[in-house]
Amino acid sequence: MFVVDGIPFDNSVNSSETGQGSGGENSAQNTMISNRAFDLDPNNIASVSILKGAAAAALYGSRATNGVVIITTKAASKGTKKGMEINVTSSFNVEEISGIPDYQDVYTQGSNQVYNGGFIGNWGAPFATEVDRINAQFGTNYTKTYGTYAGGPNKGLPYPEGTAPHPMAARYPSLTQFRDADGQPIAVPIVPHDIIGGFFEKGKTQENSFTISNGSEKVNLNASVSRMDQTGMIPNSGATRTSLSFGGNGQLDNGVFIAGNVNYVNTTQFSPPSGASAFSDYFGGVNGDFAGAGSIYARLFYLPRNFNLNGYPFENPVDGSNLFYRALDNPRWIAKYNKYSSDVNRAYGSFTAGYDINEWLQVMIKGGINTYTDNRKDIVRSGGIQEPLGHVWNDVLTNTEQDYNLIVTIQKDINSDLAFRGIFGGNANQRDFSRNRVTGTGIISDGLNTGLYRLDATASQI
Repeated sequence: MFVVDGIPFDNSVNSSETGQGSGGENSAQNTMISNRAFDLDPNNIASVSILKGAAAAALYGSRATNGVVIITTKAASKGTKKGMEINVTSSFNVEEISGIPDYQDVYTQGSNQVYNGGFIGNWGAPFATEVDRINAQFGTNYTKTYGTYAGGPNKGLPYPEGTAPHPMAARYPSLTQFRDADGQPIAVPIVPHDIIGGFFEKGKTQENSFTISNGSEKVNLNASVSRMDQTGMIPNSGATRTSLSFGGNGQLDNGVFIAGNVNYVNTTQFSPPSGASAFSDYFGGVNGDFAGAGSIYARLFYLPRNFNLNGYPFENPVDGSNLFYRALDNPRWIAKYNKYSSDVNRAYGSFTAGYDINEWLQVMIKGGINTYTDNRKDIVRSGGIQEPLGHVWNDVLTNTEQDYNLIVTIQKDINSDLAFRGIFGGNANQRDFSRNRVTGTGIISDGLNTGLYRLDATASQI
């Protein structure tokens, strides 16, 4: 549980595992739905503390079973220095993928030491650059040819050394880009490729913030604005966050302490399906339902070393549909056409008033509201393997929480060895959540795949 400036701050993911593809957020999408703590601007945080155990449960009930993260923003902080202070910060970070497996570059695609351009693994013949070494070391008789012509003037002859028929020619016999003038599969080099390094990009994050504060012995004011822009390592992924905040606190001449703050944040997120998955096309996934087959990771880390993922075409030049050497969506095609996006508008604020009636009795009233609307959209283009007809769904979530507290504190020394401290009060909390989702399946016009993706351009809507 998160509590920001004394008010509960919803940090739910709001994911609904209701089925595959158009039915809900499936396992191919499970890393795209963001925790709503993402709405917090780190530039506006003054302090963070952890409350756990009985103290957390006593204050916040069952929601605090796993503890409470207490956050105080600069807008609500009492520690502002005297006089005016202006802070401008800017940062730029570059990220790149780490922990790539160590791949072998000795054996080609296939099985039983025989090259096979339609196979999933790397148990084929050695690469041409390794043939002489392996033959000399183990007494084998591997050759540097990986296929023969099935027709044309070269029928029965082997392909040139170090080459093989294009691995996608057999799946797409009508596409001339994979065939030569005689109608035979074109020759492609059988060499190892840097598949992972060529697919991922360098992630970039730029953040700028401006804060102005002014303080005196009795009054502190703080205002800030910040902007974050992020481009992800996965192609066509990224996020933005724009935050505005204003707050202050002060001690009135009559002894009443008041404090308040208001905050607004807009966050956007977009990404292709990128949930955890591993060659689900081969064994059907954990439940046999091919869950995760729509993720870019379904085959990315397990491709044959000689398959030139980043060099071969991935979309049909005629209709834009998926091209891949197996019955699976090409990771590059997924990254270009299938996209989840989220646009969140959030406003939250709090107000506190306290008064010391006398030296041993204090009264405090605290209240606040926290509300956000999350507009989500998920697009799967028609023409793929996982969902041939494609889908579009819109999901609008609204969450509002109001929280009000009256706290009376009694603190009195009974004698030099004994003191009494008691806290009494009441809490009123109201939470409202609504969700409106419309799903359209069967995209009617492929032209809409590259533009509007309207729900009314699908065969059915529910």
